[in-house]
Amino acid sequence: MGIADILQITVYTVRLIIAVALATYAIKTKGTNFWWLFGLYFTSGVFGLTDFILQSGNIFALSSGFRFICMVLFIHYTFYLDRNNPTIYFFIMSVIFGIIIIIFNILFDYINPLELYDTIASITQIIGNIIVFSWLIYSSLNAFLNVKNDETIDDWVKMRYKLVIFYSFIGIFVAIAYGTINFTEINFYAIFIFIATITYQLIQLMAWVMPKFLRNYFNRHFIAHTSSSKTIDELSEDEVIIKLRED
Repeated sequence: MGIADILQITVYTVRLIIAVALATYAIKTKGTNFWWLFGLYFTSGVFGLTDFILQSGNIFALSSGFRFICMVLFIHYTFYLDRNNPTIYFFIMSVIFGIIIIIFNILFDYINPLELYDTIASITQIIGNIIVFSWLIYSSLNAFLNVKNDETIDDWVKMRYKLVIFYSFIGIFVAIAYGTINFTEINFYAIFIFIATITYQLIQLMAWVMPKFLRNYFNRHFIAHTSSSKTIDELSEDEVIIKLRED
């Protein structure tokens, strides 16, 4: 087993660990939106490891459409529930892009290994990731601007959306990198992408499953208003999200 194999296994294993953490957090806080993020990470980890074990080369790619859908629904249930929103358009896009990726991966792997087929599948996946992450950036930025000057909102909540914006940009970079690099060869760029991938995943976990000590750290300058019967830190995850959806 070479270094490239170890790096791949590490990435997929971390995704499964994050999936477990998300499921645990969803159960604990009753944050129903987190199940979609769990679905994304669980599918990514399982399909990725299966792809690696079987050396099929296309199983992970075939799950792209489902992962797009999971991210779209996570954004919807986090930022737009009960509000007019473009979710249906992103959902349709995810289905179409997923079908395109599946068709051209099958053409490449089983019918005719033309490089054009693989290129079309890779470009479609890159475009899909850019679109979904761009929507997440927009949604997070909008949520942050809505609470930025609200002194009743804890600082850790505001920091959460800064982290989401930050990791989304890293996610776009990683998506482009994975679509354009051959990870069978290890070089400085491949290792850099590996580090960026792990960093992106851990920041995403930290943003949505923020441990108590980090909440306290980000909240160190926050002064709770005595007029509030509950501070944000005492609210359930669903209540936090509902509050952030308010204009």
